[in-house]
Amino acid sequence: SRPRGLWTLALAGCGGETPQPVPTSPPQTARERTLLTGPWRFRAASDLSGAEAHGFDDSAWERVTTPHTWGEKPFRNAWYRTHLTLTEKDRTQRIYLCFEGVATLADVYVNGARVGHHQGAFTRFTVDASDKLVAGDNLIAVRVSNHPQDTVDSLPSGQGKQLYHLYGGIYRKVWLLKTSPHHIDPLDHAASGVFVTPSEVSEASARLSVKTLIRNQSGAEARYQVVTRLIDREGHELAALKGELTVPSRSWAPLVLETKVKRPHLWSLEDPYLYFVRSELSRDGVLEDAVQERTGFRDFRLENGQFLLNGKPILIRGVGKHQETEYHASAVTDEELKEDFDGLQELGVNMVRLAHYPPAPYEYELADEKGILVWAENGHSNSHKAGEIGETITREMVRQNLNHPSIVVWSAGNETGFLRVNRYAEVIQSEDPTRPVTYASNIGSRGKQRYPNLDFIAHNTYRGWYHLEPWDFEAGALQMRYIAEAGGGEVISNHTDYARPVKLVDRFEPQEYRQRLAEVQFQVVFRDHPQEIPMYLVWIFRDFAIDKYKGVRNTKGLLTYAGFKKDAYYLYRAFLRPQEPVVHLTSKTFFLRRGNEAGGVKAYSNRPALTLTVNGAGEGTKKNGEYRHENGRAIANVFSWHCRLRRGRNELLVQDDAGHRDSAVVYHDGPGGAAHDPAHEERNDDGGRNGGADGSVCKHISSGGG
Repeated sequence: SRPRGLWTLALAGCGGETPQPVPTSPPQTARERTLLTGPWRFRAASDLSGAEAHGFDDSAWERVTTPHTWGEKPFRNAWYRTHLTLTEKDRTQRIYLCFEGVATLADVYVNGARVGHHQGAFTRFTVDASDKLVAGDNLIAVRVSNHPQDTVDSLPSGQGKQLYHLYGGIYRKVWLLKTSPHHIDPLDHAASGVFVTPSEVSEASARLSVKTLIRNQSGAEARYQVVTRLIDREGHELAALKGELTVPSRSWAPLVLETKVKRPHLWSLEDPYLYFVRSELSRDGVLEDAVQERTGFRDFRLENGQFLLNGKPILIRGVGKHQETEYHASAVTDEELKEDFDGLQELGVNMVRLAHYPPAPYEYELADEKGILVWAENGHSNSHKAGEIGETITREMVRQNLNHPSIVVWSAGNETGFLRVNRYAEVIQSEDPTRPVTYASNIGSRGKQRYPNLDFIAHNTYRGWYHLEPWDFEAGALQMRYIAEAGGGEVISNHTDYARPVKLVDRFEPQEYRQRLAEVQFQVVFRDHPQEIPMYLVWIFRDFAIDKYKGVRNTKGLLTYAGFKKDAYYLYRAFLRPQEPVVHLTSKTFFLRRGNEAGGVKAYSNRPALTLTVNGAGEGTKKNGEYRHENGRAIANVFSWHCRLRRGRNELLVQDDAGHRDSAVVYHDGPGGAAHDPAHEERNDDGGRNGGADGSVCKHISSGGG
């Protein structure tokens, strides 16, 4: 039967009335949300069966807590088991298990019965465990597989080229959710049940639409009253939207309430102002449930080839980011994620591409709070078909994250040759017509007319790294305009001459070559052609593990795997934050130099001029903008001195006239050092506590001038 309902509208504080403070935390209801960390018993295997049974002996298994990953090795039947004690009162409630991320396939069992199945490593899922739980002891068992044969139709497919490791496990948080039988529904693609859509946003006014999903799990039809409140950051209630709805037994129904808000405080990069939207569900005058979400009023659009934020043109300058760290792989902690976003804020980017898949919910929350725009992607990152599962995963991405004002672009995939891209873009637009949809292409925009559901195509270009020369980036960028990836490898123990930098991709990737590449790209994007390139995203924020450099690492990060800032980081920051002084000596990790002792010293800075001192002797002052590449082109924020280093210890000091400075100590082994042969490069020190990429300490320093 269809739900029967009506809705009415009441406003407060939108027409000049004095708003009244209200608490920003939801009122007390039966809803209770508890983090389910375990401990769990865990065993990784491919042939293990029967572990869902209550009497199965797991006493010899490893004890772990979630989030947890076993790594990239594929297993088909890895199991997690934990116990949950419930009371008789708990049995009168609805009880859900909410998983933020399991890689990649999950079967959830309660007391031996399967209550849920999910496919897809990066989107959330929720299962209703109520009918299989008992008062007393309960067994929760989860079978997990990240095996390629089990994940063919996921995003990404388990078949074909993998751009990143699919670390297996319950690698994100697990929650236990208890509610009244009359509650706001958590089962719609694991979304919160409250969907917030601002529209027609301007400084003068905005439309606000809020959809609340109501679930009636009782044995009788029920009439519900819903009050949805808009609350500002200071705790003032600005609007109270009221409606009623009748929902049949064992059913659910949506209630949509709308209003117009006068003079909204806009969410922006400089002032990421957030509102609270709280839906309260009552029955017969009794408050049964409440769910609170955050939102922001902002207008983002692509118009005449340019991006506009709140009606003002914006040049997008950002970076791509994975969810991985050296210490926990994909099972990152909240502290690590916060450190990442603090780092993005310090760097000065205005967009982060959360590639190539949806991250933990906390990352979107951090972007909301810090005023960083988000490119959100669905995980479609190789050319194998995912079919309906891919469409479901894409729909999950949108519904779960619809309320975040930081998300301004949805992506239907990355480097898949446009396979299924149009279908995923259609799914996205059917779910959310308010945001532009893109795709990251490495084959240009051939056939774009066949993809009407894309608002624009962004491009992954590595001119100057995999092919051609650094300055070839300029012509490509001007043609492509929207750059989703660009950059090159940089290993902090690989070094070569400033004057003639060389590299061997995946074998020898010196800092000095990446310096040259970054200098060209940043000059083109920030100085020579800023308006012609509306979007530029560096690949990537931090190194991550994959079979690239010497088979273990993608080294294109601005940070090493352990978080050490590379030279390209400082140059990017100098361009991104011109008002924040940056003074940085490059090639500091080239601490033992051989060959040409007159190779010189280089610094990155956004200051007007820098003065260099070597071993206490002045080497002169250089002005910003006078540095020239070998083709005669000027490069801003780069300073270079052709000075001679003495044999042994050399103390370098560079500073501006306001006291901003940087220093380093390097050693020179004298003239006549062996010519560098990158084929003999042996080890890589990635700046982490474990030393090189192979776990070793750097013992070989490449030769070459300073």
